[in-house]
Amino acid sequence: MCDDADNDCDGLVDEGSATDARTWYRDADADGFGDAADAVSACAIPEGYVSDATDCDDAVASVFPDADEVCNGVDDDCNGVVDDDDAIDAVAWHIDADGDGYGDPDATRVTCDATSGLTDDATDCDDDDPDVYPGSGVTSPLFVLIACIDGSDALHLQGDEAWWVHYNFTPVGMHTGCGSLTQTWFDDVAWTPTWGSTGGGSSSSAYSPLDPALPAHDATLVITKVDARGTLTVLQDPASTNSYEGAFHIDDDPYGGPSRYEIAVGYTCN
Repeated sequence: MCDDADNDCDGLVDEGSATDARTWYRDADADGFGDAADAVSACAIPEGYVSDATDCDDAVASVFPDADEVCNGVDDDCNGVVDDDDAIDAVAWHIDADGDGYGDPDATRVTCDATSGLTDDATDCDDDDPDVYPGSGVTSPLFVLIACIDGSDALHLQGDEAWWVHYNFTPVGMHTGCGSLTQTWFDDVAWTPTWGSTGGGSSSSAYSPLDPALPAHDATLVITKVDARGTLTVLQDPASTNSYEGAFHIDDDPYGGPSRYEIAVGYTCN
């Protein structure tokens, strides 16, 4: 027994074979964590040994359980994973979901290396379409707008919201006078705007949600006549300087009387 006595009369006191001797583990790198493969049995702790047996590399003092993980090809914290995502020097890479080489500025993953589907680029304004990226010139569609226009109107877009602004001094209310077309349509969804007042410069209530939404990235609005007689003009492209709000103008004033407009609305990446 470990009691400072020679219990078995062999001339030795507190041998490693004592019934209550403990197992100690070599701590060669002196980090406080021992090597489970290098153990001795003794009553008292030998020099260079510890009671712990969880070191996964006893030759490197910076490697032990719960150590700071670093992007260095080593399992620093002994959790069985090399360079895991919580490494203190891991980098936020942008997700490239569509594989076009351009990343979503709003979607990141923190990891040591840019594995497949990650990039350091953050300029994709439509990460669901591999054909849409900065400089591609390909239009990402938002919706087809159908509305009855009489006079001068603008449609404003921001995120998943859209609203009308009426410019001339005719009564606003609903856009009427086009037969059965008494609502604004976004693709196959009908919406009846409400107005806070009548007269020029009046804004309508907001329609929501647009799906897909106008992205909060620098982009260029693309408006195309499907069935429309008046002039279409982009007033504002989405950009960081205007909180990514886009707007386009529909001028039906020169024609007199209301008319049905069908307009395809989309955007390209800047």
